[in-house]
Amino acid sequence: MRIPLGLLCIFFVFILSNAAAQVADDCLNAIPICNNTPVNGGTSGYGTDDFNNAPNSGCLEPTITGFIESNSAWYRFRTGASGQLGFNIGFDTSEDWDFALYKTSSCNTLGDPIRCNFFDNGDEDAYMGVGEDPTGNTGNVQYEDWIQVAPGEDYYLLINNFSNSNSGFSIQFSGQIFVTNPNDALDCSIINNLLGAPVAACDNETVTLDATTTNALGYTWFSDTGSGYQVLAGEVSPTLSVNSSAMYRVRVSMPAPPDIISDVQVAFSIAPVTHPLADEAL
Repeated sequence: MRIPLGLLCIFFVFILSNAAAQVADDCLNAIPICNNTPVNGGTSGYGTDDFNNAPNSGCLEPTITGFIESNSAWYRFRTGASGQLGFNIGFDTSEDWDFALYKTSSCNTLGDPIRCNFFDNGDEDAYMGVGEDPTGNTGNVQYEDWIQVAPGEDYYLLINNFSNSNSGFSIQFSGQIFVTNPNDALDCSIINNLLGAPVAACDNETVTLDATTTNALGYTWFSDTGSGYQVLAGEVSPTLSVNSSAMYRVRVSMPAPPDIISDVQVAFSIAPVTHPLADEAL
């Protein structure tokens, strides 16, 4: 399949940022996403048992905790168009991850997953997911078939670390739907964070963060590259253009308390270098 160029840069460098991003270990707090996510800070624990002590959920079986979850992260997304959809979950090759995808609009009605994978990572692959391994490895047993989606469908994605030791993961969406509908394949109206969902970009791009708020008295911007948030001196506009990986925060001063505070992770990776193809004699 053809993958939009904007998605390609994330396949070449896995470690994008040393700043930890938010991870939700319970379904009820699932992080809404509508684009690719940078590498997060990893998972630790599973919060409450989202499966009420069930013996399995589709292919998922009890882990070392005795429950289906051990070190879990939950995400949710909504489709904005029709077509073929998949995703790649990238991680360190020494780690063992599993996933399950549920077609539902509520954590109370998860049902059985429509796609799931519980294989161990004995082959030390770098990806698992739905669709095709972006490295071209057709023998990767941690991939499930593409799904066909329609506009307005809600999905919950559980990603769980079985090995109890991890350095985080990233999510990259794929499929023909992102070729035919590059701007609205996923519905971003589910994002209620002022600065939006986590952003993954190529290093030749500039990301503009927009905190524009009606009646705001002022804006203060911060960045955190691993040692805590620091004020970005002189940055007082409602928008901020960034080209380096970090956690970014804005404080919007309002006429009456409370002020609005919003955080977002932005991570850059090396953009691919392309070369013209030459005919080759057989």
